[in-house]
Amino acid sequence: MISGRILTALLLIAVFPLAASGATFNNSTIQGQYKCTLTAYALPPKANQPFAASAIGDLTLAADGNGKFTAGSWDHTVDAPGAHASCKLALSTGTYSINADGSGSETTKWQLLKSDSSPDCSTWFPDNPAGNADLMITDPSGKMFYSSSISSFAILAVACQK
Repeated sequence: MISGRILTALLLIAVFPLAASGATFNNSTIQGQYKCTLTAYALPPKANQPFAASAIGDLTLAADGNGKFTAGSWDHTVDAPGAHASCKLALSTGTYSINADGSGSETTKWQLLKSDSSPDCSTWFPDNPAGNADLMITDPSGKMFYSSSISSFAILAVACQK
């Protein structure tokens, strides 16, 4: 069976055939304001069951071109069996690293804005949760980047665009 990380890598490589482009990337490739869409796919209870989208989110991120996300907001809606919540978060810290081939990684920490969020949100977002993207990939222009990660309860896919 193909692991989630390998499957995600194959899907993203199909989107951006980087090796053929001959472009060289670095942290300055990701710079400026980005609007992002996040989709969370709940991990199925059994291996033979399909993944189902269980949450969506809209993010904004500001990247400084030197490996830091300097600002960000996240509006997240959970809509799963037995759960419906609207959560708002603010970026606490964020870093990213882009390799010469356009792949990379990112680490972010988000603070739940409890007064602006449903009470159930602290179930999914404890104080200052960290997020690590196992795979980040960008296009040569830096206008778009994609990241994915696997948590204990979902696969998260994020697409960002200037």
